[in-house]
Amino acid sequence: MVDAMKTYILCVSAMTGDVGRYDRLNFWLQNSVLVAGYWNYIPYVYGIKCYISATDLTQNLKPVLGPGFIVAEINAYNLDGQLQQEAWPWFYTPPVPRTAGLAGMVGQSAPNALSQLGRMYDQGDQK
Repeated sequence: MVDAMKTYILCVSAMTGDVGRYDRLNFWLQNSVLVAGYWNYIPYVYGIKCYISATDLTQNLKPVLGPGFIVAEINAYNLDGQLQQEAWPWFYTPPVPRTAGLAGMVGQSAPNALSQLGRMYDQGDQK
C-alpha cells in the first residue's frame, strides 16, 4: 500500500493471441477492491487509480493478463496528448468512493473489452 492515491497507465500488448485477457482485465478492473477508478479511451491502454505501488499492481495483474504488459505511474502535472476533451478530467479529479454492491461500469459482469472504449469508471460514475 502507498500513502496517497496513485494514477498508473497500463499498456497491454495486442500480440499475445489471448483474446480473453481483455474481458478478464475489464472484469478485474470493475470488481477489484484495489481499483478506485479506471479510464480506457485508447485501445489496450488503461488509466488506473489505486493505493498500491506499481509493483503490487503488476503482481495483481499477472494472473489476469499473463505476459505482455507494462505499468507506469502517471504524473498528472506533466501530462499532454491529443484526446477527446471529455477524456481529460479523469486525470485531475479524485474517484467517487465505491458503493457496496456496485456491479460494474455499465452493470454487466464481463462486458466485451472493445465495447468499453471511451469509458471512465470511478465507481460511482457509470457513464
